[in-house]
Amino acid sequence: MSNSRYLTVEREGDPNKYPATVQFVAHDCDLALLQAEVDPVDGGQPAGERAGFDHVGTVLLALTLAAYALARFEFRGRELVFGLILLQLMVMPDVLIVENYATMNALGLRDTLLAIGLPYFASAFGIFLLRQTFKTVPKELDDAARVEGASALQVLMKVYVPLARPIYLAYALVSISYHWNNFLWPLIVSNSVETRPLTVGLQVFSSTDQGVDWSIITAATLMTSAPLLVGFLLFQRQFVQSFMRAGIR
Repeated sequence: MSNSRYLTVEREGDPNKYPATVQFVAHDCDLALLQAEVDPVDGGQPAGERAGFDHVGTVLLALTLAAYALARFEFRGRELVFGLILLQLMVMPDVLIVENYATMNALGLRDTLLAIGLPYFASAFGIFLLRQTFKTVPKELDDAARVEGASALQVLMKVYVPLARPIYLAYALVSISYHWNNFLWPLIVSNSVETRPLTVGLQVFSSTDQGVDWSIITAATLMTSAPLLVGFLLFQRQFVQSFMRAGIR
């Protein structure tokens, strides 16, 4: 709802030279939007603290199925598909920002949490990492599970996934850290406070129009980095072991 506010200042002086009153008028000022921009945590907390975790399960499922198909199934064009996936690693994500934004706008997903994570659902690095891990699993384990009557999906979930658990953990930590600190894409695709990630919300505290309060900025930065630090400390052993096993292989 738009409101107009008036401020009248009376002054003493010669009315022939200076006006007796000066009136300042502020037209069409949406006070609710102004308050939301100045204080992003009032009435609508930035949702970026959840954006790094919301799509992790979906991403891991998609990457697992793609990597398993490329590692164990024989089909025409498999090497071509894998080559195209590797080609994606050579393309910087910032190059695709315009096309991704146009796609999200066409799908009607602009200014949603799904739009923030959707361009990263098919990670070329994740598919490559899991494919190489699955190829190191002995084929005899696969054949033994098939002899016992297990289907392809059961073999994947009961043989390959448990053996690749450290790789999943390492990739999850790296992926969450990247998307947690991502700034440019969420800034472009999100407009409201409800979908704005923490990295974008922090810029409100560093606005030059309001003055830079470094104490608030440092405190907010510590609060946003604390979950990542706690997660790394909890899974530090598994994280290091995943890279040690990759080096031994």
